[in-house]
Amino acid sequence: MQLRSIIPYTVLAAALAGGIIWRLQDKRAVAGDLVKSQAARKNSLPSVVLGVAGPKKLVQTLELVGSLESPNTVKLAARSAGRVTFLAAREGSTVAAGQTLVRIDPVDLKAAVAQQEATVAEAKARLAQAQATMDTGRVSVLTGIEQRSAAVESAQATLSRAQQSRDALLAAAKAAVADADARVQSARVVVENTKNDHASALANQSNLKARLSRAESLLEKGFVSAQAVEDARTALEVQGNVVATAQGRIATAEAALESQKALLIAAKEQVTVAEKGAISEIGTAKAAKKQAESALVLAKSNRSQSVAMRENIAALRQAVAAAESQLAQARARLGETELRSTISGIVTAKPIDEGSSVTAGQTILTIQQLDSLYLTVGVPVEQSSAVGIGTKAEVVLDALPGKPFLATVAEVNPAADPQSRQFIVRCKLENASGKLRPGMFAHLTLELRTINAAVVVSSDAVKTTPKGSTVTVVDAESTSSVRQVTLGTKVGSDVEILSGVRAGERVVILSYSPVKDGQKVKPASGALSEVKK
Repeated sequence: MQLRSIIPYTVLAAALAGGIIWRLQDKRAVAGDLVKSQAARKNSLPSVVLGVAGPKKLVQTLELVGSLESPNTVKLAARSAGRVTFLAAREGSTVAAGQTLVRIDPVDLKAAVAQQEATVAEAKARLAQAQATMDTGRVSVLTGIEQRSAAVESAQATLSRAQQSRDALLAAAKAAVADADARVQSARVVVENTKNDHASALANQSNLKARLSRAESLLEKGFVSAQAVEDARTALEVQGNVVATAQGRIATAEAALESQKALLIAAKEQVTVAEKGAISEIGTAKAAKKQAESALVLAKSNRSQSVAMRENIAALRQAVAAAESQLAQARARLGETELRSTISGIVTAKPIDEGSSVTAGQTILTIQQLDSLYLTVGVPVEQSSAVGIGTKAEVVLDALPGKPFLATVAEVNPAADPQSRQFIVRCKLENASGKLRPGMFAHLTLELRTINAAVVVSSDAVKTTPKGSTVTVVDAESTSSVRQVTLGTKVGSDVEILSGVRAGERVVILSYSPVKDGQKVKPASGALSEVKK
């Protein structure tokens, strides 16, 4: 009985001991596999992506923005006040050089011509009569007195008309001055507003600079992400463009102010011209009256004296010459009622409609030459030495996306703008197709410099260390060598290597684990890239 009760316990104990032994053996096997796996990973070769260093042409470019403008703009303006009776073109119309585009009502000027023609005829008649009298040697004193009296009355009438004409011309010229002065005041307000906008943009830029500085400081302390710093830097760059735009608007507003000032000066000069013209005409009329009065006195004197008769004829000849001169001036003013285009181009502005009244000097049509256009941009001082006449450029227009246009630098201002510190450059674009229009917003890419670099690698191959820049080179036996390099020009993702790497050597662009100097590497399959020349 005792033996039978002990057997089951013995079997149970043996089973438990066997299970424990099996578990210990299994753990030893797992630990061994883990040690072998770690050793295998430790001894495995790092996988890398290689590239080949080689020669390449690096092209440095500068991207700028601007607007297209016409190289030649003509403004047809009225030379004398009047009503527009004929207007042959509208915005968008194509016109030819010499084409008559505007006519101003010539009624008043035709009357002035007729009056001067009558004056000339009268002066010639008096001269002919005096010559006939001198030839015959006989003259009736009474008839002479009557003729000279009529001449005095005619001269008095001419003087009265000249004085009335002076008052009308001066009133019109002074009204033009008042209008030009109002435009100058308005332009000054626009300049002040643009300067206020610029000051606000500068203040925002200063705030964004401070924000970027704080973000960089917080990034160093690990309080913000690198993306936050990048966002602050992007906002600062955008605000810089806003500041530049505000600066450009100031220049535009100041140019408009100067234009209005020039118009004001022209209006004031017109007053002076009107005054001088009126003084001249009144003086001529007074002289004619005085001359007629002198002739009357002479007619009353002894006409038998040949000397006096010859002087009279000389005076009458001078009167004929003066009358003919005034007739020529009146005809010239009549001819100025027809305005012709001096260039072939397209009408881009028509502020006046047919039937409107215009003043002297007022613009009626604006014509622009469009067979070629200019793109004016400001080049920073740092890049100005690389830009000259003939420099090639590529232009992309927002209005014509996807179709770049070729341009060349046609003009370079030798002096920098004292405010923006930029050189004004004008690039010429041919416009044979007629698709380009003044005012189109354009993106310009200038080719500044071309470098035939002997050794170029991808920027991913360059590592920055406390001791300088390094590049890892892999030889034919797949052994790595970390070399100190001297960097040259960087364009896009390419970097010029001045020393440390030779053309044709393979360099590590990307490694899946750190590569040490002298370590064997495993080039990734099919991952060998060359520098495109």
